[in-house]
Amino acid sequence: MSKGSSHPQSPPSKASAQHALDPGASPGPPQMHAQRVMEAMQHDLAHHWTLTTLANLVHVSQSQLNRHFKNELGLPPISYLVALRVREMTRLLRATHHSVRDIARAVGWTDQAHAAQQFRKLTGLSPTEYRAKVREAAVVACFWCGQPLPIPASDGDPRVLDGDPSVHG
Repeated sequence: MSKGSSHPQSPPSKASAQHALDPGASPGPPQMHAQRVMEAMQHDLAHHWTLTTLANLVHVSQSQLNRHFKNELGLPPISYLVALRVREMTRLLRATHHSVRDIARAVGWTDQAHAAQQFRKLTGLSPTEYRAKVREAAVVACFWCGQPLPIPASDGDPRVLDGDPSVHG
């Protein structure tokens, strides 16, 4: 008990003790932990992230990080990472002619079969099926000449060709 107080002094919390030992620690609320981890994954999607490296990033235990993430986003951090990678794969499959293997590597998967399995789990299609379906649907005819024109992969707006809003003619 401290002098002049009838209440016992509470011991410092684990987070405040950890912060005192490591000034780089991030003792913020769980939302900040989840946000910082999300930003790190988005910034370096191809990094070999593990639950351990993500938890170390915000100086919390793996179970705490899982709990914070589930509370904030409804899913654990590794599931969020998989969703980010699949989303980026869909973008690259639409926008490039790179192989599925190269795209899988670009987003952080070293095993193409595992990447395809995760992709199918979230989209219902293999990466190759997805690319074929998107390309098949991404053709429109020119208003003036009737020639087929691919819709730009960037935004899908048929009025914008090759990033140039000028009229095709």
